[in-house]
Amino acid sequence: MNYQVMPGLTPEEFEGLKADIAQHGVLVPVEMDETGNILDGHHRVQAWQELRDEGVTLPDYPRMVRSGMTEEAKRNHARRLNVMRRQLSREQRDEVMRAMRADGMTYKEIAQAVGVSVNTAYRLSKETDLFEIEKVVGAEGKSYPATYAPRAEPAPALFVPGGAVTLDPVAARTQVKQERQEIRAARRVERVDKINAISRGNAPLATVTSYPVIYADPPWRYEHSRTDNRQIENHYPTMDLTQICALPVGEVAAPDAVLFLWATSPIANGHTLYVDEKKRAKDYSDILLEYVSISTIGAPGWMEKDLSIDYLAYAFMPSRRVHLFPWLMLQRAWQHYKNEWIRKFRTIKAQNNGYETWSIAVPVDVVRTAVSLASIIDVSVELAGQNFN
Repeated sequence: MNYQVMPGLTPEEFEGLKADIAQHGVLVPVEMDETGNILDGHHRVQAWQELRDEGVTLPDYPRMVRSGMTEEAKRNHARRLNVMRRQLSREQRDEVMRAMRADGMTYKEIAQAVGVSVNTAYRLSKETDLFEIEKVVGAEGKSYPATYAPRAEPAPALFVPGGAVTLDPVAARTQVKQERQEIRAARRVERVDKINAISRGNAPLATVTSYPVIYADPPWRYEHSRTDNRQIENHYPTMDLTQICALPVGEVAAPDAVLFLWATSPIANGHTLYVDEKKRAKDYSDILLEYVSISTIGAPGWMEKDLSIDYLAYAFMPSRRVHLFPWLMLQRAWQHYKNEWIRKFRTIKAQNNGYETWSIAVPVDVVRTAVSLASIIDVSVELAGQNFN
C-alpha cells in the first residue's frame, strides 16, 4: 500500500536532503505500519537507498511502527506530519485539507493539524464536493454523522374542549407562536439578570504593575442584531464605545505602552491588523532572525517567508520588554543586510522535534537601526528612469 500522500520534493530539495543524509545519516525516524508500509519518510528512504547503491557507507535508518490504525487514519497521519513541515503553496495546503476531511477528520482536527482557524477549515470544506461525506471520526476514535438534519419544530398541540367550538387554525398558530416568544423572552431576562449578578462580583484591576504591552478584548456592543434572541447581551454584559474608552487602561500602562484590541468587524471598519509574536525566555541582547526552518532540506525560515502580517512583536519575557517591528520594514532591512549579518554575527542552531532551525543572532540596536533606515526611501532611486511628462 502506498501512503505517499504529499507532493514530491523538487530536484533541488531532494538533492539537499540526500547530501545531508550522506553527511549525517537519517536522523528523523521513518514511520511504518505493522506490515512494513511506509507512512512517513519516503524521500528519506529513497535518498538513503540511492546513497547505499552508490557505495556510500551508511547505518540503517531508524524506524517507528504505528499499529492499529485504519487506512484513513494512516493517510491522515502522514498528512498531519508533513503539512506543517513541508513548504506548500496555498493551493496544495487547501488540497491537503480537503483530503483530510474526505478521510474523516473533523474541522477542529484539520485546523489544529494545518495551523488555521476552525472557520477557515469549514469555509474551505464548503468549496468542494469532496467534503460531502457521511461520517467523521472523533478524537476518541468513534464515528459521527458529518452533518445533522435540523431538529423539526413540534407542531402546536391545540385542544378544543367540547368539540363544538369553531377554531381558526391561522389564529391559533399565531397565538402559539406569540406565547413561545414570550416564554423565550422571560428566560432571556432571567439569564441576563444572573449574568449581571455574577459580573458585579468581579475584582477590580490591580494597578501596582505597569505593562509595556496590553492585549484586551473589550465587551463590544453589537448594534446590528436583527432580533432580541440574537443579541450578544444574552451571553454577557456589554459596553458602548464611550464606556470602553473610559476604562482606566492608563493606570496599568507603561509610558511607551502599546495596546492591542480585539475588535468586531463593524468597529474595525473592515480593516484588521495582524501581529505575530516571538518570545525569548531570557533577556538577551540580540534578536534571533530565523532564515532556515528545516536544515536537512534547506526550507526557508520565517524571515524568508511572506507571513501576511502587519507587525512582528518580539518579546523578552523576564523584563516584559517587547520590540514591535513593522513587518514590511523588517523584511526590507533583512533583504538588504542579511548577507552581511550572516557573515558577521553568530548562527544559532536549535534542535526541535526531528528537525533543526538556523537563526542569526543580531544585536537589538542593529536591528532597530536597520528597520529605521529601511523606512527611508530614496525617491531618486525608486523613480529612476520614469518619465512623468
